[in-house]
Amino acid sequence: MAELVRLSTEEIQALGLTLAGFPETRQARTRQATSLDRFRSNYGLSPASFANILVDLQTTNHDDARINKPDPRLLLMMGNWLKTYATESQMAGPWRMDEKTIRKWNWLYVGKLQALKLDKVS
Repeated sequence: MAELVRLSTEEIQALGLTLAGFPETRQARTRQATSLDRFRSNYGLSPASFANILVDLQTTNHDDARINKPDPRLLLMMGNWLKTYATESQMAGPWRMDEKTIRKWNWLYVGKLQALKLDKVS
């Protein structure tokens, strides 16, 4: 099995906040409660949940749900889309991708996440 892509809760939080427009210097002087609120308001879940999902996508026994080398940025982009339901045109600037690419990755990750229910819901 290939080496897993793993990020700690802190790494996911820092990456997510950076992608949301909060540079590391600003994150360093912000209270943890505020940082968590900012993260959740942009992505809908906690950083710990995203860290767990990242591992689950790689370790599931269901081929429909597996991504061998998931990109944490794309996972967070999908979370942002599900939380804010911004249009592809609105996402194109902040995420630095064209609309077609955003659509492709959002739906791929949504499908994989949906397929994980086979592991998580009985």
